[in-house]
Amino acid sequence: MIRIANQIPNVKTLHKVGPHTKWLDTHELFANKKILLFAVPGPFLVEYAASQLRTYEFCYKQIQDLGIDEVWVTSVDDTYVQRAWLKRENISDIQALPDPAGEWAEAIGMLEDMTTEGLGKYRSHRYAMIIDNLICKIVKYEDFTHNPMTCFQVSDADSMIQYLESIKQTYERWNDEARDTVDATGQDK
Repeated sequence: MIRIANQIPNVKTLHKVGPHTKWLDTHELFANKKILLFAVPGPFLVEYAASQLRTYEFCYKQIQDLGIDEVWVTSVDDTYVQRAWLKRENISDIQALPDPAGEWAEAIGMLEDMTTEGLGKYRSHRYAMIIDNLICKIVKYEDFTHNPMTCFQVSDADSMIQYLESIKQTYERWNDEARDTVDATGQDK
């Protein structure tokens, strides 16, 4: 499982860009940015996923004001399904990270078997993470021991906003001069 101060994996993913599709990798997408990425088991599954998505959209400006450049959502689905979901929910600020084969979820240790829920073997765990210039700053994942479809107690927008507000007032100040000096191996540069 990915840990704080680890470099995120570099995974290729197919994106729809205008009328064309284009292969992009996560290092290209997230380099030199502060990203808040949250994951859902899948779009269109239950109303809870849509309400989580809409809450992030509603709070987008507030999240940006707390130092995040972009908000992304991911699930083990292709770009076409994710785009249809964002369109149906009238989402304009949040970007989607397609993960049709679960490669991203598996690379960070968040691939789940949800066959008992009727969703198939490969789904994403529900989590939220902050990535600062390809380095994982924090990852908060949900406790799935109760109900993996409906629980979001630490990966919701309000919880992440509280976290961002708290670090704004502590030693972990988020400014460009205070970026980590830890490389992907966890050693000081």
